Amino acid sequence: MRLRCACALILTLQLHGGADAADTPLNSAIPEGIVCKIRCSINIQELPVGDGDLKTRIKPGSYHYHVLLPKGYYASAQRRFPAMFVAAPGGNAGMKNIAGAMDKRRWIVIMLVESRNDAEDGVPSGNFVAAHDDAAKRFRIQEGMKFATGLSGGARVQSLNVGLRPGFAGLILQGAGFIQDPATGRYRMAAIEQKDICVYGIFGVGDPNRLEMGVLERELPRHTLHRFATFNGGHEWAPADRMEDALDFCELNGLKKLNTSGDGAAFLNARMDEALDVRNVKFASRFERYVELKRLQSVIGEPSGGGVSVFKDRPARIEAMLRALSAATDVRGESDARTEYESIEADESLALAQAVIGGDSSDLKALAKRYESCAKKYPNAIFGQKAAAKAKLLRLRSWGTPLMPPRM
Repeated sequence: MRLRCACALILTLQLHGGADAADTPLNSAIPEGIVCKIRCSINIQELPVGDGDLKTRIKPGSYHYHVLLPKGYYASAQRRFPAMFVAAPGGNAGMKNIAGAMDKRRWIVIMLVESRNDAEDGVPSGNFVAAHDDAAKRFRIQEGMKFATGLSGGARVQSLNVGLRPGFAGLILQGAGFIQDPATGRYRMAAIEQKDICVYGIFGVGDPNRLEMGVLERELPRHTLHRFATFNGGHEWAPADRMEDALDFCELNGLKKLNTSGDGAAFLNARMDEALDVRNVKFASRFERYVELKRLQSVIGEPSGGGVSVFKDRPARIEAMLRALSAATDVRGESDARTEYESIEADESLALAQAVIGGDSSDLKALAKRYESCAKKYPNAIFGQKAAAKAKLLRLRSWGTPLMPPRM
């Protein structure tokens, strides 16, 4: 791990002098690659959630968050970056299972400190709004490329938080569904009812809350893009490889919805230039570069052949590079494996929800066979190996376990 951060080093910025009694000045120098603790405050007492009538209490006061700026943040004074907001059930959130992904992707990470399950009413969302508003002024965060995640009660509060401020594209729920109405137990989904926020739910196969996949499938708005996944574990943070899948899913949703009449075009152009630069060492293999180029092409479209585009000649250059890369045997094999794997994975998401609703895991067993076939066909490919792991996972247990009270 290249980052000098995580649990090893946290730089607390107390540049206002002496006791921790004032907000961290906006002109404080925040270093790259080191987790820094920032103090901020808020005076708001109530906020609407999404575009509906639901409102949530905000406790005014001082809060803290940890931030990690990616390496290269200061290389350009204009470039903007995606941001991930993290909440933990016990407070003092860290990067847990996304440290490697955030380093490689170069995202800003905002980790809430006071937000926790047993906090006073209004504190978790107060911590989020104070941190969000401070970070939005302090850092170059790309609007429309903001994401949130959390485990258990941290996931539930994030399902509310993404509706308190605009620009969120994805919500990754780990070990829990949405926040619930204390009187009825029903999910409160106002945060996404009128929003283009996608939802990715990840549950351990031994987590009683895995049955919430069925509830989510039934209650999520029909327009909400969503997917479910499992891992061999219990009520805990998902493994890093499963989070990579979730990040890919949510990031693509954000990229597709960027406003290209504003700074969204500059953001996409920077991504394209990075992928087109053959000297760029960000990509560990030709296949990684190929995947990024395909992702970008799905967002910007293929060359139109007419008119002046905000992307200039980049679509044509991407098409040419994709043509060259796809001619390579290793890239072609990996690409074929990925296509088959993702087709099965899309079917798996619905099958998981149906299995926990009705207790019938026959579809999952059939999917396990399809994954095994993919693994045998592409034994040396990355996605062939992922297919083998998925096949093993789907055969771990029956899903017909009686519903248990959700874990917070």
